[in-house]
Amino acid sequence: MAFSSNEVTLDYVSIGCNRFTNAADCSPEDLVAFGAGRFVALWKLTTGSRGIYRTLPGHTNTVTTVKFLRCRDDQGTPRSTGLVSGDASGEVIVWKAEGDEWVISSRIKDHTASISAVGIREAMVPSGTVGGYATVLMTGASDGTVKVWKVSNETALVQTLNLKGKYPLDLALTVLPGVNLIILAIACTDRKIQIWAQEGDEFRYRLSLEGHEDWIRCLAFVTETRADPQQRIRTILASGSQDGYIRLWTIASMKPDESKPNCTTHGGLSNDLLEMFEKSLSEGGSGQISTKAHVLAFENGKYSVTFDALLLGHEGWITGLHWHPAIPSSSGWQQPLVLLTSASDNSLIMWSQDSDSSIWLNRQRFGDIVGKGMGFFGALWGNDGCDVLAHAWNGSFHRWHIHVAEAEHHITGSWEPALAVTGHSQPVRDIAWEPHGRYVLSCSTDQTSRIHGPWRSEPSGSESSEITWHELARPQIHGYDLVTGAFLDPFCFVSASDEKVARVFEAPGTFVRTLRASHLINEDVSTGGRPAAATVPALGLSNKVTDQGMHAVYCRATNRLRAITDDATAALDDEELSKRPPVESELALVTLWPEIEKIFGHGYELFALATSPDQKFVATSCKSTTPEHAVIRVYTTVDWQQFGAPLAGHALTITRIAFSPSGRYILTVSRDRSWRLFELGGDGFQPVASEKAHARIIWDCAWGTDDALFATAARDKTVKIWRRDVASWKATSTVKLGESATAVDLLSISETSHLVLAVGLETGQIEFYIADRSGEKWKKVRVVDSDLAHVHEIHRLRWSPAQPAPGSNMYQLASCSEDGSLRIFTIKLHL
Repeated sequence: MAFSSNEVTLDYVSIGCNRFTNAADCSPEDLVAFGAGRFVALWKLTTGSRGIYRTLPGHTNTVTTVKFLRCRDDQGTPRSTGLVSGDASGEVIVWKAEGDEWVISSRIKDHTASISAVGIREAMVPSGTVGGYATVLMTGASDGTVKVWKVSNETALVQTLNLKGKYPLDLALTVLPGVNLIILAIACTDRKIQIWAQEGDEFRYRLSLEGHEDWIRCLAFVTETRADPQQRIRTILASGSQDGYIRLWTIASMKPDESKPNCTTHGGLSNDLLEMFEKSLSEGGSGQISTKAHVLAFENGKYSVTFDALLLGHEGWITGLHWHPAIPSSSGWQQPLVLLTSASDNSLIMWSQDSDSSIWLNRQRFGDIVGKGMGFFGALWGNDGCDVLAHAWNGSFHRWHIHVAEAEHHITGSWEPALAVTGHSQPVRDIAWEPHGRYVLSCSTDQTSRIHGPWRSEPSGSESSEITWHELARPQIHGYDLVTGAFLDPFCFVSASDEKVARVFEAPGTFVRTLRASHLINEDVSTGGRPAAATVPALGLSNKVTDQGMHAVYCRATNRLRAITDDATAALDDEELSKRPPVESELALVTLWPEIEKIFGHGYELFALATSPDQKFVATSCKSTTPEHAVIRVYTTVDWQQFGAPLAGHALTITRIAFSPSGRYILTVSRDRSWRLFELGGDGFQPVASEKAHARIIWDCAWGTDDALFATAARDKTVKIWRRDVASWKATSTVKLGESATAVDLLSISETSHLVLAVGLETGQIEFYIADRSGEKWKKVRVVDSDLAHVHEIHRLRWSPAQPAPGSNMYQLASCSEDGSLRIFTIKLHL
């Protein structure tokens, strides 16, 4: 048996966006790039519902900023030319695309603290140009500096701007029309916006804009389209602050009679007199609204910078600002003056200027009225303005879509929720396949458990059926970090978190309807007798059953979802579910599973859990530093009472529990470097074997196809294969590794009597080995590195229990890691 050259396919990646304002960007080609742990994740908006198709490894710390390098040709058509990402260690990576691959063009390690912002000058290039041109890149960091770089085939440092102890939270660049000079705006922690202007090859500080009462989080420039050749073109700078306000500043060329900054422009009042009057009005408070004009003087002309508008509508920190992308028209490219803003109050607002009064109005509002949302961290436009995206505290993207036919009227058109990328925002500690291998449960320290599965657009076997993986439910949103979980049956699972209690959950009717819509189960599976839905009481930890159907109602007037209960309404509309999987707002609001039982017994926080194949037993262990607490407690699923005495023998925390395929044995491994085996008897499980097997902590174990063989994986960089020999167990083989082994699983190929060993390493790689049924001689056949796998410790590997279609030899493997990602691979084995 051997692997072919294309034996490993990445079917699904689930990972959340990092919690930084500048962590995501969208290219003119509708490619969304965002920081996801140490990865840069790529998601194509135009490829249906595929989701993340690639993660780019390269960073050694959390990615904080992502931005596309852009250019425009002489026709005004925009396109991306590369990608820039920065991380919390101060490193910046410049990526370039080579066909369908993204490769590292250069690494920048000049900053000594976390990268907080990246600014890009949009280069102008002749039509058809592929390369050979330079663009300006700026990087700001928490070391109090902004560095200017020239990016072409190589990246060269041009200048360092010292902010004298102030931190740059965002950078925005624009080219002033008429003088062809770059203007740089820096949002600083002193509540001021610093304006720098290019003079020759360097930038020089020119002025500061004051008015915000807290740190300024985000900036965005836009230049309006000239409607009349005689019209003066305005450049507008939008700034958003933690004070909850958006300020608009106008930069416009000055006529000769306006060259004096204190000229009379307001009915005989000079700017200085007007400013004094406004200050007197605000003596009772700290806020000031100043319309004083600042002057930028250049050799080719002078420009005024004035405060133009104050936008009020959000009730939290402003976290993101993006102007509507330019759109093609019969007369060229037009720039709509439409601003999208996001805030920590869980809302997005679309603003535009009234044509009659010139007042900026709130045109559309998006977000969730209720739920576990902790606010949005940024907002993006996509699909030429037909998509609105926002990434939230929990790492998931929210997306709203408007049809192209209504795109010209998107300010007042009808926006609807659409599918977007979801994923855990913290390390994923455990995964478990449903007993038939149809979907996967994941448990994370972001305090949620999630169910992921394939969505079939048509019934299985249909030629037109397209299969894409999605998050299908979020059964548990908890108050403690989840550490492990396991299915009892297709509609019931047990989970354990960083508490002393294990919790049992049963699927509501909502989930059954979701599975029907995805064609994962037959239509004859009934929802009768199942709970309608579940809710979490205020300040509670347990999901409570509700007899009434909880469902998400989409309010077109506000573009928001809210949860209500109604006896006559299903938890999610069947008609909608037949078209698509649940969107993020629905997942967070109405896909909880009711908690039906709690399991008590341990004195410390739970660490490991397993369920027996016959669904009769649940075994748990807890954190321990003494033999007294390093025990396994086994419970029956009939009455949830403890079965027999606690299984003692270990001295430290038991890291993994595994029932044998028949359910006759329980295998345990521990931090004390030993494994122990217990056999089922009439009044409980009894110890039958043990071995101090490794020189370091044993992290994982897995059984083969029967009760006669198992594997243990340890920090001593070995995996050992154990086989029963009459009355004892012996190590028949030792697989030596280059790094510590943190996860292991065995797959048995019955047709050829072969074993396939999957080993997860501390570095994130997955190695595959094969052997015959004896398990004595193992051959390494494949290494999946960080291009497809992980970049941090792998916590769990699980082969799917589903059998491949006859003749396909396609097996699925699920993996989860400290890097925050869950991955589903298809492995093709040539027999």
